[in-house]
Formats: sequence, C-alpha cells, structure tokens
Amino acid sequence: MKGIAFVVLLATGVCPAWAQTVIVKCKDAKGKVIYQTKPCERGQTLADVKTYALVRYNPELAAETRQTQRIVDARRSTYGSNAQAAYIPTDGRGAACESAKANRESVLKAAGMSRNFDLLRSLDESVRQACK
Repeated sequence: MKGIAFVVLLATGVCPAWAQTVIVKCKDAKGKVIYQTKPCERGQTLADVKTYALVRYNPELAAETRQTQRIVDARRSTYGSNAQAAYIPTDGRGAACESAKANRESVLKAAGMSRNFDLLRSLDESVRQACK
C-alpha cells in the first residue's frame, strides 16, 4: 500500500519536503524586489512563491557534458582560420529592386480586391526582373 501511495505522490508531482526548496519573492515598501527562502518580513508584501525540486549532482552526466563542450569548442576553433565574411556586390540593382517592390505594393493597394491573376503575375515578374 505504501508503494502505491508513493507512486501517486510521484505522479502528482508532490515531492517530500527535504527534496524541495522554496523561493519567496517579496516587495518592500519602496517596491524593491527581494528573493529569499523564508517568509516575507514585516513591511514586505508577498509577490510570488515558487517551489523547486533539488537535483542531485550526477558525475557521469557532468563528464559527458564537459566532453561534448570540448568537441563543440574544437569544431568552433577551426572556423576562425577559414572563416570569410559574406560579400554581396552592390551594382545599383538594389535601388531598382526596392523600387519595383514599392511599385507592386502601391498598385496592389490601389487595385484593392479587384486584383486578378494577370495583374499579380505581371507585377511579380517585374519585381523578379529587377531583383535578379
């Protein structure tokens, strides 16, 4: 019977008091926020209470995490020697592209709901030509 009660407690997320820590968020008269593990003192108002389950230190998990971090660091160190900044040539087409997009938006706004497929296709084609 005790085993069933323990399983019910685990399933509902209730942990024994020794396996929890409580963080209390209090505010003083000036509005300053104070985090503590004891109830709010006089002159403080309770803002929030959070209960956290304690996590035991797992040396195997810690070793695995350190090893993974070493691998990531080693991979990142190789990026520095071969890294190159992206270069996007500016040949003056950017202004034509933005102009075509702005024209498309103004025509679509003026057309409202009376736009049709041919209009959309021609506007998109003009943008494509200007932006390629």
